[in-house]
Parts: sequence; structure tokens; C-alpha cells
Amino acid sequence: MKKTGLLAIAFMTIFSTYGQIETTVFEQPYRLKADGKIIDVVETGHSAPFIYDYNNDGKDDLLVGYFGKERSDTDLVRGGHHLTKGGCNIYLNMGTNENPEYTFTGKLLAGGKQAYVPTDCCVGFVPRVADLDGDGIDDILSGSYPGQAYFYKGIGEGMYKAYQFLRDKTGKAMNPDHTTTITPFDWDEDGDLDLVWGVRFKGTFVSFNTGSKTAPQFEAPKHIEMEKYGDKKMYELSSHSVPIDWDGDGHFDLVCGSEQGDVFWYKNIGKKGSPKFGDPEMLIINNKRGHRTLEGDNSKPHGTRCKVFPYDYNNDGKLDLLIGDTYSTADKAPKLTPEQEIGLEELQSEYIMNPPEEINELNAKCAKFANVRYKELMDNNADLTETEARGLAWMDLPEDLLIPLKKYYKKAAEDLKDYFKLKSGQPYSHGYVWVYIRK
Repeated sequence: MKKTGLLAIAFMTIFSTYGQIETTVFEQPYRLKADGKIIDVVETGHSAPFIYDYNNDGKDDLLVGYFGKERSDTDLVRGGHHLTKGGCNIYLNMGTNENPEYTFTGKLLAGGKQAYVPTDCCVGFVPRVADLDGDGIDDILSGSYPGQAYFYKGIGEGMYKAYQFLRDKTGKAMNPDHTTTITPFDWDEDGDLDLVWGVRFKGTFVSFNTGSKTAPQFEAPKHIEMEKYGDKKMYELSSHSVPIDWDGDGHFDLVCGSEQGDVFWYKNIGKKGSPKFGDPEMLIINNKRGHRTLEGDNSKPHGTRCKVFPYDYNNDGKLDLLIGDTYSTADKAPKLTPEQEIGLEELQSEYIMNPPEEINELNAKCAKFANVRYKELMDNNADLTETEARGLAWMDLPEDLLIPLKKYYKKAAEDLKDYFKLKSGQPYSHGYVWVYIRK
């Protein structure tokens, strides 16, 4: 990764443009393209960019993590929220560092298979690259929805071993809470890499490395107290915390992305090895919070749950921002015939509002079994989180429950196949990579 000197930035005055971003720091954003098309991780959005020379040819390539549609192998039965396989796309740079031209070249592989982390709800695969164990070969890491840090050890030439959990020095899989991102960084500036976590609704955590550069030993994640921003609601905390020297004063700061799509930073007013952070300062206010539309190819504010990557994209000596996001859109709902309206009402009653009594009883029996079984699974496997154990518990249902449940789910999927398209329009999920060039 290249290193750049940074210029100090002046105090920022915020101006309002409803429906757009609010910023005086950046130019109007644009979205990155690959193979002539705007990059859009349509699996289920939640894009997360990282610039890195993946094939070691001297040109900076692009990694983009995403959420994923395919259900996790450990959560194939449970209805409602379930874990999916979040992956990472690779876009090689066929141009130059000054004028990159990206082309999609496949998925990130580990252990000879596609690399996944379990995702749900609010976060996808968020790639970060570092030589975590000091062997001279870069590794890849990501947080996950259950919360553990997934570590893919590099073995050279773009190849990685199957994942391992990063563990604290007691052997426990580190996990500050669900919905995590992770960034390797020397927080205490002692020459080895610590781990900086971003946790949805909880903010920033650090796992200190009390070992060495080549034999890391991590403490359990420790919460770093910092002032909330905005109106001080629960979500006004970083869900993605990235340590970097934003103002060029020689001390690392924190650049943060929020659940609502805002970007802010904390200036480090401490000393080397003992960081202390001032009040948050806004870089980007996404004042159309919760917006869910994007018209054509026109530049609009980025979406929610933004993942930030500070990087000097135009090589002018100032850090810019790459932002990944999630968007949901839908085609306009069709005009229904009276017969279609009656059919939708019947489907809504049968599957959503008033399921048959035998189905309610079946679900109650399944839930009762799973509520006991997941605790047994956790007792037998200390690495399992409750989310994962509940998914596995439903897969362990006895056949007299599992077979009729699967039969009902299959029939419901067929009957409801067109329901939501007719009711609200065909839905789409998106995840773009936005570039904000610093003025």
C-alpha cells in the first residue's frame, strides 16, 4: 500500500442540500466501473471496497466484499432471518494506478473454495489485508454477522488457507458482539499489529497484541470510549472504524462509517502509543437517511451502512474516500386486476396474517425443540454463537417435524413467488463503490 503525506484541513462548515450529501470536503461523488459497467454487488448489497495489489504486478486492484444470497451451510432450515454466505469479488486493474481500468476476475478463494463469512441483516464480507503473522506474506481478514474475526492465511501467489477464527491468548474466538468489521493496525505503536473492531450500535473496540510481530497474542476486545455524533441516538456510533492519519499531523485518527450512511472522524489529540480522541467532526452527512432510490446513472448520495476506505485515489497527496453501501430499489408496482387483488388478499391471509392452525402448532413444536437444542450445541462447542447455534438446531429437527416443515416452506415459496412483485414491484438490492475526491 502506498503512503502519502497529508495536508491539514480547515474547520468544515456544513451546508444543507436536502436529498444530497452535505460536505465541503469532497467533490461530487461518482461510482466505480468494471468492464464498462458500474460495479453493483447485486447479491444483496452491502459492498465493502479495499484497494490492494492483489496479483503483485505493481498496479492497485480492487477487492469488494458483499452480503450474499446463498444460505449458509449451517442455517438451511430456519425461517425468517438466517445466515448467508458473504463473499469477496476481485477486480484486477488492467490500466494504470493513475487511470485504473478494472475487470472482474472472480471470487476470493481460500482452501481451494470460495471464501465466505456468515452474514445477516447488517454486514457483509468486509476485506482487510495485512501480514498479520509477520511471515512476509499478506493475509486477508473480515468480520462477520455472528461477530468472530475470519482469518485467511496467505500462502503466496494470491492463494489462502481455509479460514481460522482469530483467538485471544486464552484460546477463545474473539467476538465483541454481532455485526463486526476488523482492521489490523498498530494501535499502541509498539511495532506489532493490533486489531481494531467496528461494532454496530457499540462503536470501536481494540484487541491489543501482547505478543510480537511474528507471534501475535491478542487480548480480548476492549471498548474504546468516544463521543457519539449527531442527535446521540443509539446508532450514532461508528459501525466501521478505520485508523489512519486523516489530517497529516503524524498521529493516526479514526475515520468512521455509520449505520445511517454518515462519515465522520475523530482527531487523535493524544500522544504516540497513547491515543486520545476529540469530538467527532462530520465529513459527509447523508441527510436523506434511509433513502432507498437511485435514478439511472446520476450521482446521488451513497446508501446506508457505509464501509469506508480512506485512500489517495487521484495521487494528489491527499486522502480521498472510497465508500461501499447498500441500496434497495423496486420496480413500480403493477396495476392489479380485481382478481389479482383478491388473490393477494387470500395469500396474505393464508401465509402472513392467519396461517392454518396446524402450521402454527408445527412451528411451535419446532421452536420448542430448537430452543433446547441450541443450548446443547453451544455447551458442546465454545466457538458457536447463539445465532449460529440456533440455525444448526433447526437443522437437527427430528424427521417427524423436519419433513412437514420443509414441505410447507416449499409450498409457501411456490405460492408466494409473485406475491411481493405484484404487491410492491420487483425488489432489487445493490451495493456500489463510491469515490469521494478530496478538494
